Formats: sequence, structure tokens, C-alpha cells
Amino acid sequence: MEALLESYVGDELRSNGEAGLLTRESWDALHREIGGLTPEDRRLVELRYWDRRTWEEVGAALGVADRTARERDLRIRERLARR
Repeated sequence: MEALLESYVGDELRSNGEAGLLTRESWDALHREIGGLTPEDRRLVELRYWDRRTWEEVGAALGVADRTARERDLRIRERLARR
């Protein structure tokens, strides 16, 4: 989940070492944004970041190749970072 949050808040926090200053508001905002994802994308996030499944397991659960799951994850994180 930390990797997803880091993508959401952007590179500036990671590069400045200020990630520890994230507030509850950041977490709440991230959860709201995740709630706005398509059901398939939300499922990917749940499997990978909450359930800590491997990419192979995520892909199998979604019926796609692990590479496809990783590519979808990248698009999801980019979308969250933009918002």
C-alpha cells in the first residue's frame, strides 16, 4: 500500500524525504480515488496492495497475464498521481 500511496502523492515527497509527513487526509483522498476506479482496477489494487499477492497471482485472479496486470497497475498509479 505504501508504494501506491507514494505514487499518489508524487515524486516530490519521495525525493524530499517528507513521506512521513503525510496526513490522514492523504490516506482518505487515496481511498476516495481508489473508490472511483473501475471494479476491475479496484480488484487489482486490492489483490496487489491489500492482499499482497504476487503479479502471477494477481494476473491469474483477473484472468490476464502477469505482465498485463503490471501494465494496468502502472496506468492506475499514473492516474492516481495525476489526480
